[in-house]
Order: sequence, then C-alpha cells, then structure tokens
Amino acid sequence: MATTTAAAHRIHILGPRALYPVPWPSWRALFEPGESARSAAMAELRGASAVHLWNELSAGRAAFAPQGSALEQVARDNCPTALALARREEEEEKEKKSDGNGN
Repeated sequence: MATTTAAAHRIHILGPRALYPVPWPSWRALFEPGESARSAAMAELRGASAVHLWNELSAGRAAFAPQGSALEQVARDNCPTALALARREEEEEKEKKSDGNGN
C-alpha cells in the first residue's frame, strides 16, 4: 500500500504563529491606539497569515477596530471595505444615541 505525504500534495502546515500571532494574554494590544502600541502589535503580526481576535475576551469591545490601533491598520491594509462598513455602522449608532433613539 502506497502512502502519500503532505509534501507530495504540496500541503503546507503552518505553525501557531501563522494564525495566533498574538498570545491570548496580550489580546488587548491589537485594540490599543497610539504609535508605540500599534508598532509593538504590528511587530507581533509580522509573518502572520491571519489575526485571531480572541472573541471570548474581546467581544465586549465598543469598536471593531479603534482608530490608531494595530487592528485598524490591518483592516485598512487588508479589508478596507469591511473597515468602511464598520465605521459607517459606528457612526449610525452614535447618531441613534444622540437622537435619543438608542434602539
């Protein structure tokens, strides 16, 4: 019986840093605004294929990608349409609250 290997099928197995570049104890770094926080988080993301947001921990965040954060930079660079939609939704929520229609 012949066996096949991942190499024979050109399958690449990525290490944890490819999908989980920011360890869970440091998840807040993705959302912190400011140049030094953003630079430090972006250094962690270097070489990553994806960014895991640790949803159980970050679910209560008010903003999808706070302005000036590493997450905003990643969204702006890789999915500007999603960022624009999120910003529009944030503005609509602000308008509802200022109108007294928090529904």
